[in-house]
Amino acid sequence: DVVVFISVAGYAVFSFLLMRQVRLMNKSFSTPLGALFTFFGRLHFFVALILLLAALLNL
Repeated sequence: DVVVFISVAGYAVFSFLLMRQVRLMNKSFSTPLGALFTFFGRLHFFVALILLLAALLNL
């Protein structure tokens, strides 16, 4: 259980970094799909947080 929690925590950190990369990309590079990229980046991060919470509750 602890290994799963550590793995999911690492994935949540990766998801956070990915969300920041999308934000930096949208700042430096203008595209009509920027809002869509931001939406999916945030959605990915929040799903990772939900998985982290589920892993924490199952310890």
